[in-house]
Amino acid sequence: MNKKLCITALIIASIAAMGGVALASEKKDGAPEKKMMALEVGYFKPSLEFNAHYVLNGIGARDVSFKKDLGVRNKNAPEYRLWLNDCLRLSYTEWDFKGSKTLGYDITWGGVVYQAGSSAAADLDVYYSRLTWLRPITRSQAIATDWLIDIKVFSFDASITGRDAGTGNTVTKRKQFRGVVPTIGFRLETNPGASRGVSFFSEISGLPLGKYGYFYDAEAGLKYQANKQFSVKAAYRVFDLNVKEKSSDGSKAQFKQSGPYFEIAYKF
Repeated sequence: MNKKLCITALIIASIAAMGGVALASEKKDGAPEKKMMALEVGYFKPSLEFNAHYVLNGIGARDVSFKKDLGVRNKNAPEYRLWLNDCLRLSYTEWDFKGSKTLGYDITWGGVVYQAGSSAAADLDVYYSRLTWLRPITRSQAIATDWLIDIKVFSFDASITGRDAGTGNTVTKRKQFRGVVPTIGFRLETNPGASRGVSFFSEISGLPLGKYGYFYDAEAGLKYQANKQFSVKAAYRVFDLNVKEKSSDGSKAQFKQSGPYFEIAYKF
């Protein structure tokens, strides 16, 4: 799956880069246009769901909930978005979740059965980046709409440390889920050219991946434009990724975050 997705992602990236440069370098009258660059710093306060199934050598019983079964706690995180021009955006965020809990029942992870009644610790590192190309659909003083073409890159590094029910030894088993996923979406914003005032915005991008799962990222909220350079946003965001591995015999993961999202932005 990763090889095919990487090839598709490279093709989309090339089209996005060429299209972004063309749109940023011309006006309607053909004269050069000043490029718009902006830095956005967001703060995401989500509620976590992470359920995973790590099968090794045919051994694996049920999904493990890192939050309910292993005590992993919610964690807030910043997100950084850099607009290279008015139609090309880079985004990056990461999380480092930790937790520990006395197991209420045996848990199977990576061929190891972790013993009920013993303490187990979990680590979950998540990295998420995306390159977004915005292709205008409509433009007016009242509303602007765009198609979104995304290349999303994700990595989950999930590990469990606890007592092996078979040997009694403390064992750590680690599993990585990685992928590159091209997605499409839609964006809407009211009062797009206003230098001051309140507007509404929303965007959603994603793609069903068939037997490999699905991937969706959406947000909607209000934006306050203080002046031509500075703005703030308050929104609600949902991030939902379900991935199933083709090369394994049943390993899968679902990572879902939802909650309020705040952002400040400055245009250069």
